Amino acid sequence: MIICTFMLFPLYIVLQVLIPLIQQVITTVCSWVSSILTTFQTVWSQVCSWLPWPLNLVCNWVSQVITVIQTVWNYICNTIITTIITILTFIITLLIYLVGIICYIINFVVGIPAFLLCKLSLSPKKKMRICIKVLTDEAGNSKVDPTAIKKSIERTISAYQQCKVEVIIVGITYMVKPAYLTSTNCSFGGLFSAWHVWFSTNACWCCNQITVFFVDSISGASGCTYWGDSWCRVDSTANSDDTIMAHEIGHILGLSHSSNPNNIMYASFSATAHNFTSSQCCFLRQSPYITFT
Repeated sequence: MIICTFMLFPLYIVLQVLIPLIQQVITTVCSWVSSILTTFQTVWSQVCSWLPWPLNLVCNWVSQVITVIQTVWNYICNTIITTIITILTFIITLLIYLVGIICYIINFVVGIPAFLLCKLSLSPKKKMRICIKVLTDEAGNSKVDPTAIKKSIERTISAYQQCKVEVIIVGITYMVKPAYLTSTNCSFGGLFSAWHVWFSTNACWCCNQITVFFVDSISGASGCTYWGDSWCRVDSTANSDDTIMAHEIGHILGLSHSSNPNNIMYASFSATAHNFTSSQCCFLRQSPYITFT
Protein backbone atom coordinates (compact mmCIF):
# COMPACT_ATOMS: atom_id res chain seq x y z
CA MET A 1 0.00 0.00 0.00
CA ILE A 2 2.81 2.41 0.94
CA ILE A 3 4.67 1.47 -2.24
CA CYS A 4 1.63 2.25 -4.38
CA THR A 5 1.09 5.59 -2.66
CA PHE A 6 4.77 6.43 -3.11
CA MET A 7 4.56 5.70 -6.85
CA LEU A 8 1.17 7.27 -7.56
CA PHE A 9 1.25 10.40 -5.40
CA PRO A 10 3.86 12.34 -7.42
CA LEU A 11 2.14 11.39 -10.68
CA TYR A 12 -1.20 12.70 -9.41
CA ILE A 13 0.50 15.88 -8.20
CA VAL A 14 1.90 16.44 -11.69
CA LEU A 15 -1.41 15.58 -13.40
CA GLN A 16 -3.87 17.45 -11.20
CA VAL A 17 -1.75 20.27 -9.76
CA LEU A 18 1.44 20.98 -11.67
CA ILE A 19 0.19 20.66 -15.26
CA PRO A 20 -2.96 22.81 -14.68
CA LEU A 21 -0.76 25.40 -12.91
CA ILE A 22 1.72 25.48 -15.78
CA GLN A 23 -1.16 25.68 -18.25
CA GLN A 24 -2.67 28.62 -16.38
CA VAL A 25 0.67 30.46 -16.25
CA ILE A 26 1.28 29.88 -19.95
CA THR A 27 -2.25 31.01 -20.84
CA THR A 28 -1.81 34.18 -18.78
CA VAL A 29 1.60 34.99 -20.29
CA CYS A 30 0.42 34.24 -23.83
CA SER A 31 -2.65 36.42 -23.39
CA TRP A 32 -0.58 39.24 -21.87
CA VAL A 33 2.05 39.22 -24.64
CA SER A 34 -0.62 38.92 -27.34
CA SER A 35 -2.46 41.88 -25.86
CA ILE A 36 0.73 43.97 -25.82
CA LEU A 37 1.49 43.07 -29.44
CA THR A 38 -2.05 43.95 -30.49
CA THR A 39 -1.93 47.31 -28.71
CA PHE A 40 1.51 48.09 -30.13
CA GLN A 41 0.34 47.13 -33.61
CA THR A 42 -2.67 49.44 -33.33
CA VAL A 43 -0.55 52.37 -32.12
CA TRP A 44 2.14 51.74 -34.70
CA SER A 45 -0.38 51.61 -37.54
CA GLN A 46 -1.77 54.94 -36.40
CA VAL A 47 1.72 56.44 -36.36
CA CYS A 48 2.34 55.10 -39.87
CA SER A 49 -0.73 56.88 -41.13
CA TRP A 50 0.72 60.20 -39.96
CA LEU A 51 4.14 59.82 -41.62
CA PRO A 52 4.91 61.15 -45.10
CA TRP A 53 6.37 59.13 -47.93
CA PRO A 54 8.84 57.35 -47.85
CA LEU A 55 8.85 57.06 -44.04
CA ASN A 56 5.37 55.56 -44.10
CA LEU A 57 6.66 52.72 -46.32
CA VAL A 58 9.31 51.79 -43.80
CA CYS A 59 6.79 52.14 -41.02
CA ASN A 60 4.33 49.84 -42.82
CA TRP A 61 7.10 47.28 -43.33
CA VAL A 62 7.77 47.28 -39.58
CA SER A 63 4.03 46.92 -39.03
CA GLN A 64 3.99 43.83 -41.22
CA VAL A 65 6.90 42.38 -39.25
CA ILE A 66 4.94 42.95 -36.03
CA THR A 67 1.95 41.15 -37.59
CA VAL A 68 4.16 38.17 -38.48
CA ILE A 69 5.59 38.08 -34.93
CA GLN A 70 2.06 38.18 -33.50
CA THR A 71 0.94 35.36 -35.81
CA VAL A 72 3.94 33.22 -34.86
CA TRP A 73 3.42 33.93 -31.16
CA ASN A 74 -0.26 32.95 -31.32
CA TYR A 75 0.65 29.77 -33.20
CA ILE A 76 3.22 28.83 -30.56
CA CYS A 77 0.74 29.50 -27.76
CA ASN A 78 -2.39 28.00 -29.32
CA THR A 79 -0.88 25.05 -31.17
CA ILE A 80 2.63 24.06 -30.18
CA ILE A 81 2.43 24.61 -26.41
CA THR A 82 -1.13 23.22 -26.25
CA THR A 83 0.00 20.10 -28.13
CA ILE A 84 2.98 19.62 -25.80
CA ILE A 85 0.77 19.91 -22.70
CA THR A 86 -1.78 17.50 -24.20
CA ILE A 87 0.92 14.92 -24.95
CA LEU A 88 2.44 15.35 -21.48
CA THR A 89 -0.98 14.91 -19.85
CA PHE A 90 -1.60 11.77 -21.90
CA ILE A 91 1.79 10.31 -20.92
CA ILE A 92 1.20 10.98 -17.21
CA THR A 93 -2.30 9.46 -17.44
CA LEU A 94 -0.90 6.35 -19.11
CA LEU A 95 1.82 6.08 -16.44
CA ILE A 96 -0.85 6.28 -13.70
CA TYR A 97 -2.78 3.51 -15.46
CA LEU A 98 0.31 1.28 -15.70
CA VAL A 99 1.33 1.97 -12.10
CA GLY A 100 -2.24 1.08 -11.05
CA ILE A 101 -1.83 -2.35 -12.65
CA ILE A 102 1.56 -2.81 -10.97
CA CYS A 103 -0.06 -1.92 -7.64
CA TYR A 104 -2.66 -4.66 -8.12
CA ILE A 105 0.06 -7.22 -8.67
CA ILE A 106 2.16 -6.02 -5.72
CA ASN A 107 -0.82 -5.93 -3.37
CA PHE A 108 -1.97 -9.39 -4.37
CA VAL A 109 1.48 -10.95 -3.94
CA VAL A 110 2.08 -9.19 -0.61
CA GLY A 111 -1.47 -9.98 0.48
CA ILE A 112 -1.33 -13.77 -0.09
CA PRO A 113 -1.06 -14.49 3.66
CA ALA A 114 -4.01 -12.17 4.33
CA PHE A 115 -5.94 -13.91 1.53
CA LEU A 116 -5.34 -17.30 3.16
CA LEU A 117 -6.40 -15.98 6.57
CA CYS A 118 -9.52 -14.55 4.96
CA LYS A 119 -10.35 -17.96 3.53
CA LEU A 120 -10.20 -19.21 7.12
CA SER A 121 -12.69 -16.46 8.08
CA LEU A 122 -9.95 -14.61 9.97
CA SER A 123 -10.25 -11.17 8.47
CA PRO A 124 -10.78 -7.80 10.23
CA LYS A 125 -13.06 -5.06 8.94
CA LYS A 126 -11.67 -2.75 6.27
CA LYS A 127 -12.88 0.41 4.52
CA MET A 128 -13.44 1.62 0.97
CA ARG A 129 -13.87 5.30 0.12
CA ILE A 130 -15.99 6.25 -2.88
CA CYS A 131 -16.19 9.64 -4.55
CA ILE A 132 -19.22 10.15 -6.84
CA LYS A 133 -19.31 12.64 -9.70
CA VAL A 134 -22.39 13.21 -11.88
CA LEU A 135 -21.90 14.74 -15.31
CA THR A 136 -24.55 17.22 -16.53
CA ASP A 137 -25.32 19.44 -19.49
CA GLU A 138 -24.95 23.24 -19.40
CA ALA A 139 -28.28 23.57 -17.59
CA GLY A 140 -27.18 21.14 -14.86
CA ASN A 141 -29.41 18.29 -16.11
CA SER A 142 -28.57 14.60 -15.89
CA LYS A 143 -30.59 11.59 -17.02
CA VAL A 144 -29.52 9.76 -13.88
CA ASP A 145 -32.18 10.18 -11.20
CA PRO A 146 -30.86 11.22 -7.75
CA THR A 147 -32.99 8.44 -6.29
CA ALA A 148 -31.15 5.95 -8.50
CA ILE A 149 -27.81 7.20 -7.17
CA LYS A 150 -29.08 6.76 -3.62
CA LYS A 151 -30.26 3.20 -4.34
CA SER A 152 -26.95 2.39 -6.05
CA ILE A 153 -25.10 3.57 -2.94
CA GLU A 154 -27.34 1.48 -0.68
CA ARG A 155 -26.82 -1.60 -2.87
CA THR A 156 -23.06 -1.06 -2.87
CA ILE A 157 -22.95 -0.67 0.91
CA SER A 158 -25.03 -3.81 1.36
CA ALA A 159 -22.96 -5.86 -1.11
CA TYR A 160 -19.55 -5.00 0.33
CA GLN A 161 -20.69 -5.52 3.91
CA GLN A 162 -20.67 -9.22 3.00
CA CYS A 163 -16.89 -8.89 2.64
CA LYS A 164 -16.49 -6.96 5.91
CA VAL A 165 -15.78 -3.81 3.94
CA GLU A 166 -17.33 -0.56 5.13
CA VAL A 167 -18.25 1.71 2.23
CA ILE A 168 -17.69 5.41 2.90
CA ILE A 169 -19.21 7.89 0.44
CA VAL A 170 -16.84 10.85 0.47
CA GLY A 171 -19.20 13.10 -1.48
CA ILE A 172 -21.42 13.59 -4.52
CA THR A 173 -20.42 16.31 -6.98
CA TYR A 174 -22.23 17.53 -10.10
CA MET A 175 -19.95 18.54 -12.98
CA VAL A 176 -20.98 20.38 -16.15
CA LYS A 177 -19.45 18.33 -18.97
CA PRO A 178 -21.93 17.80 -21.84
CA ALA A 179 -19.17 16.60 -24.18
CA TYR A 180 -18.85 13.28 -22.34
CA LEU A 181 -22.47 12.65 -21.35
CA THR A 182 -23.04 10.27 -24.29
CA SER A 183 -19.79 10.11 -26.28
CA THR A 184 -17.79 7.48 -24.38
CA ASN A 185 -17.53 3.75 -24.95
CA CYS A 186 -15.86 0.66 -23.52
CA SER A 187 -13.54 -0.29 -26.38
CA PHE A 188 -9.83 -0.91 -25.90
CA GLY A 189 -9.12 2.19 -27.99
CA GLY A 190 -10.84 4.25 -25.32
CA LEU A 191 -7.67 3.95 -23.22
CA PHE A 192 -5.96 6.29 -25.70
CA SER A 193 -8.81 8.78 -26.06
CA ALA A 194 -9.15 12.38 -24.92
CA TRP A 195 -12.11 11.44 -22.72
CA HIS A 196 -10.08 8.80 -20.86
CA VAL A 197 -7.51 11.49 -20.07
CA TRP A 198 -10.28 13.83 -18.87
CA PHE A 199 -11.88 11.24 -16.56
CA SER A 200 -8.46 10.26 -15.18
CA THR A 201 -7.58 13.90 -14.55
CA ASN A 202 -10.89 14.61 -12.81
CA ALA A 203 -11.00 11.46 -10.69
CA CYS A 204 -10.62 11.87 -6.92
CA TRP A 205 -7.09 10.80 -6.06
CA CYS A 206 -6.66 11.61 -2.39
CA CYS A 207 -6.59 8.81 0.16
CA ASN A 208 -6.96 5.93 -2.30
CA GLN A 209 -10.50 6.82 -3.27
CA ILE A 210 -12.51 5.13 -5.99
CA THR A 211 -14.39 7.52 -8.27
CA VAL A 212 -17.75 6.66 -9.86
CA PHE A 213 -18.79 8.90 -12.75
CA PHE A 214 -22.49 8.90 -13.67
CA VAL A 215 -23.15 9.78 -17.32
CA ASP A 216 -26.27 9.71 -19.50
CA SER A 217 -25.20 6.78 -21.67
CA ILE A 218 -22.20 4.64 -22.59
CA SER A 219 -21.97 3.21 -26.11
CA GLY A 220 -22.46 -0.56 -25.93
CA ALA A 221 -22.61 -0.81 -22.13
CA SER A 222 -24.46 0.36 -19.04
CA GLY A 223 -21.24 0.57 -17.02
CA CYS A 224 -17.56 0.41 -17.86
CA THR A 225 -14.21 0.05 -16.10
CA TYR A 226 -10.69 -0.26 -17.43
CA TRP A 227 -8.75 -2.53 -15.11
CA GLY A 228 -5.94 -0.42 -13.70
CA ASP A 229 -8.01 2.78 -13.41
CA SER A 230 -9.24 4.11 -10.08
CA TRP A 231 -12.55 5.20 -11.63
CA CYS A 232 -15.51 3.76 -13.50
CA ARG A 233 -18.53 4.99 -15.44
CA VAL A 234 -22.20 4.17 -14.84
CA ASP A 235 -24.98 5.41 -17.09
CA SER A 236 -28.71 6.11 -16.64
CA THR A 237 -29.46 2.37 -16.74
CA ALA A 238 -28.86 2.76 -13.01
CA ASN A 239 -32.41 4.19 -12.87
CA SER A 240 -33.67 0.62 -13.22
CA ASP A 241 -30.66 -1.42 -12.05
CA ASP A 242 -29.05 -0.54 -8.72
CA THR A 243 -26.28 -3.16 -9.02
CA ILE A 244 -24.22 -1.50 -11.79
CA MET A 245 -22.21 0.71 -9.46
CA ALA A 246 -21.29 -2.17 -7.13
CA HIS A 247 -20.47 -4.31 -10.19
CA GLU A 248 -18.12 -1.74 -11.76
CA ILE A 249 -16.39 -1.11 -8.45
CA GLY A 250 -15.83 -4.86 -8.30
CA HIS A 251 -13.90 -4.57 -11.58
CA ILE A 252 -11.79 -1.74 -10.14
CA LEU A 253 -10.97 -4.07 -7.24
CA GLY A 254 -9.81 -6.74 -9.70
CA LEU A 255 -12.86 -9.01 -10.01
CA SER A 256 -13.91 -10.55 -13.32
CA HIS A 257 -17.39 -11.55 -14.47
CA SER A 258 -19.33 -14.40 -12.90
CA SER A 259 -21.68 -16.87 -14.58
CA ASN A 260 -23.92 -16.93 -11.49
CA PRO A 261 -27.02 -14.68 -11.90
CA ASN A 262 -27.08 -14.21 -8.12
CA ASN A 263 -23.57 -12.74 -8.12
CA ILE A 264 -22.84 -9.00 -8.21
CA MET A 265 -20.31 -9.67 -10.98
CA TYR A 266 -22.87 -11.34 -13.29
CA ALA A 267 -22.28 -9.92 -16.76
CA SER A 268 -25.94 -9.12 -17.60
CA PHE A 269 -28.86 -7.64 -15.73
CA SER A 270 -30.21 -9.89 -12.99
CA ALA A 271 -32.70 -8.86 -10.34
CA THR A 272 -30.97 -11.24 -7.90
CA ALA A 273 -27.34 -10.19 -8.53
CA HIS A 274 -26.68 -9.14 -4.94
CA ASN A 275 -23.96 -11.41 -3.57
CA PHE A 276 -20.20 -12.04 -3.53
CA THR A 277 -18.57 -15.41 -2.99
CA SER A 278 -16.09 -15.83 -0.13
CA SER A 279 -13.25 -16.11 -2.65
CA GLN A 280 -14.29 -12.87 -4.34
CA CYS A 281 -14.39 -11.15 -0.95
CA CYS A 282 -10.94 -12.39 -0.01
CA PHE A 283 -9.56 -11.31 -3.38
CA LEU A 284 -11.04 -7.79 -3.45
CA ARG A 285 -9.90 -7.17 0.11
CA GLN A 286 -6.30 -7.22 -1.18
CA SER A 287 -6.95 -4.24 -3.46
CA PRO A 288 -5.02 -1.01 -2.72
CA TYR A 289 -8.42 0.71 -2.49
CA ILE A 290 -9.47 -1.42 0.48
CA THR A 291 -7.73 -0.05 3.58
CA PHE A 292 -7.79 -0.28 7.37
CA THR A 293 -8.09 3.48 7.87
